[in-house]
Amino acid sequence: MSKNDTVSRGLWLAVILLGGGLAAVTGGLVVRVAGASLQQALGAAFAVFLGLATLGLSMRRFMTE
Repeated sequence: MSKNDTVSRGLWLAVILLGGGLAAVTGGLVVRVAGASLQQALGAAFAVFLGLATLGLSMRRFMTE
């Protein structure tokens, strides 16, 4: 594994996790504004984060390997 590949993997991971976190916060706020309880909003945000992080990591692996 070259040094550039290691840097690229870290950068991809950071972008995917930050994007997932931003989407999770947005999704949680939308669910909360729609009238859900705090626990439901946190659960929805967690589900959005897990789904997008998993999808993003899988897509990166598919596209780069």
